[in-house]
Amino acid sequence: MSVKTKFPRYIRELKGSLYYQRDFPTSLHHIQKTFTKPLKLKATNYTEPELQRAIASATETFELKVKMMQNTNASDYSEVELDKAAVELLRSLHLNPGQFFDTHTEEGFIDWAEETIPGLEDAFEEGKDAQYFNRKPKLSAEQEAALRAYEALKKQWAKKPKMLSDIWQEYLIESPIDLNSTEGRTVQRNWERLLAFIGDHRIDSINVLEAIHEGFRQFWDERRSRGVKVQSIRKQYGRGLAALRLASENYHLGWQIKPKGSTKKTKLDPVKRKVTLTESEQILLLKYCLADHKTPAVSACLVFMMQSGAMASEIKRLDPEAVLTELKNPLPMIRIGTDDTTTVKNDSRRRSVPIVLGKDYLIANLPKAIEWLNDATGSAHAQRLKRGLKRATGNSGLSAHCLRHTLRANASSKGANSDHVACICGWSGAQGVISKDMRNYGLEALTRHKGFQDVTATSRMIHQHLIDAIEEGDSNVVQLRK
Repeated sequence: MSVKTKFPRYIRELKGSLYYQRDFPTSLHHIQKTFTKPLKLKATNYTEPELQRAIASATETFELKVKMMQNTNASDYSEVELDKAAVELLRSLHLNPGQFFDTHTEEGFIDWAEETIPGLEDAFEEGKDAQYFNRKPKLSAEQEAALRAYEALKKQWAKKPKMLSDIWQEYLIESPIDLNSTEGRTVQRNWERLLAFIGDHRIDSINVLEAIHEGFRQFWDERRSRGVKVQSIRKQYGRGLAALRLASENYHLGWQIKPKGSTKKTKLDPVKRKVTLTESEQILLLKYCLADHKTPAVSACLVFMMQSGAMASEIKRLDPEAVLTELKNPLPMIRIGTDDTTTVKNDSRRRSVPIVLGKDYLIANLPKAIEWLNDATGSAHAQRLKRGLKRATGNSGLSAHCLRHTLRANASSKGANSDHVACICGWSGAQGVISKDMRNYGLEALTRHKGFQDVTATSRMIHQHLIDAIEEGDSNVVQLRK
């Protein structure tokens, strides 16, 4: 017996396709009881971001429809709302913008349009009356939407987005984001913040480029006033800038967008000194973690980070079963991003990390850590890792990222081979030691590979002070052997 899929509220399945179905407020039932809109998604073939975008669009259409049923004065609507109403009207009539571009001059087209598009005939009549009495037309929202739908049928350019807000959806088709992820929601918020400063203008407006530059200036000034770094601001407006430039290219708008802060001459914020753990703090941390049975998921992350320079996001994407197999290998390792479908910050981050510290502890607890990171929301995991560092060392100024800086500092102080360190941490320069093809080979082949054997020896040399400290430590701490 098949299990019926549970869809979000207002989503219904009909003949294999998804629809948005929602009742209008009771006070409007005398006009229309139920609103229904197809989402153009198959019930068995969609991604969660696609569904969420479709639901958001349908909700906007529903709310606009409610407003139009309650308020008929077109002057109370924005340009965006009236354009959306026109598009929705065409959809309900099974018509498309630009559909009659080549035939709208034929005899009988206007008569057909007046019969087909609700409110159009009244809009024409109001236009004639206004012209006769030399006054501005007093159109209802329905009449204005009908006029815009009529014009859209005739004009070839009606197929391209009219407003700046429209170009974002086109950009997401080429560069999709996951709105269920923290990163995706941040990208979306940054675009909405930028658009709020620019304003939602028509893309064919004479002053639109001036508004874009002014919006970027205001965005920059507001972010700087809040103490946001120059590099971070550039990153925050980066996707919005890409969307605007894509629209300019696709629709031959000729925009030359040079936002404030985009030139190399901009004075960057001074680089802060990278915080690293002292040798005694490193020893305290490792001993604390290997003896920790209260928060083993946190400690397992820290033990792995100490010798890999890995980020929490990299650990989160590991396969628990593969990790156990790799740790039990004669030459213990953990491979990060060896499957090319796994997301990594850049290709250099795909690497095989030798495990020279806490192998048994990682076997017992790293799968729990992977599960914990996948269940954590927002920055909760970062705060718990920070608390673990403080409990172990007494230093409240440390974060998990400091372990990556510490690994680099340890390697430098001991004169470690820089290419080997790049292999361990996922920096550029590792290809000369372990090729991409070798990286994807099986465990046995990688174990025999001289390059990986040399990298493992370098890792032991970098962490020798920790290996010695643990071997000389208390008997209740997991013992390591050379």
